[in-house]
Amino acid sequence: MLPIKGSVIPVAADGQVSLEARLFMAVGWLDHSLWPTGTPVAGFSWMTPRVNELLTHISRTCLIDFINQVMPFYYPANADGRAGDPIHGVEGLRAHVHFGRVVLRCLGRAGRIVLAVAPADWRKAAAIALADNLHNFGKHQPEPVWLSHPHQLHPAEREPLARDHFAPNLRHGAPLSALLRRLPLLSAGPNVDYWKMWTNGAALIDHPYAIHLLWANGASHDTVLEHLLDEETGLLDEQTGRPMRVDDSRDLQYDSQVCRCGPDVHCGIRLRHRGPAKHLFLRRATEPPRNWNADTPLIGKWHQQDVDRRARLCEHHGYVLDQITVKPASG
Repeated sequence: MLPIKGSVIPVAADGQVSLEARLFMAVGWLDHSLWPTGTPVAGFSWMTPRVNELLTHISRTCLIDFINQVMPFYYPANADGRAGDPIHGVEGLRAHVHFGRVVLRCLGRAGRIVLAVAPADWRKAAAIALADNLHNFGKHQPEPVWLSHPHQLHPAEREPLARDHFAPNLRHGAPLSALLRRLPLLSAGPNVDYWKMWTNGAALIDHPYAIHLLWANGASHDTVLEHLLDEETGLLDEQTGRPMRVDDSRDLQYDSQVCRCGPDVHCGIRLRHRGPAKHLFLRRATEPPRNWNADTPLIGKWHQQDVDRRARLCEHHGYVLDQITVKPASG
């Protein structure tokens, strides 16, 4: 489990890199609106990274939204491609139970994500996720292709997988995989309202792209950067295998000039992996805290109906949400 020594955080094998890069891009936009303040990044409580798999635990509070965001759903209304991609989630991803754990794999591809969650909890969370879709979309609810096509690709999944920009150059996603494997280290304290992660230009093979890591409130850039560049657990330079540092070397460049962009402040560092340079932007937004109302400790009054509906669904399915606690970060 993380936190662990950097020497035992291995670099993922090629097929595992591709899966983890796609997972990183999916969890970056998880719906956090029903999560308590201080929830770990993407709900990952801990991780044990291995060369050919990633063992992790996801809080029960976050598992419902993880299923809705990561598992593939087919949206018929988007079939023409004009309203968005017809497949939402990681194309080809399927779940099966193995030795009391839930294993996620992409059909016909290497790599796997092992979730240390009880199969019964997975089934209950999936039922609640589907109920959420029924409430939100009615008769136009998306088809859960990971359930309707458990052993073969849905026709709408084939074309996106064929143009998977990580498949022709599996190392292209190495920085995303490396960040995913260290997300549990990035707790910025109990006052962080949410995390978001996204990329710009990642679809361009062998071209530079930017990775954005955004959090609202909580610790400073320096604290998060300290976790990322820790000598024992931080990011490694793929060419040298040594920890990245904040200095003027060619391995990493840290832009200490603070830029103000709307409500958030960010700084940029350059990740040097094989191929074109990738830039990581750390962005901290300052926003009013969501848990301002003591009577509704999760979020404000405007989401109370969603909170109540989620509570009723959990009670109906006998699904108990976690009480998430986060150790305060220093700095």
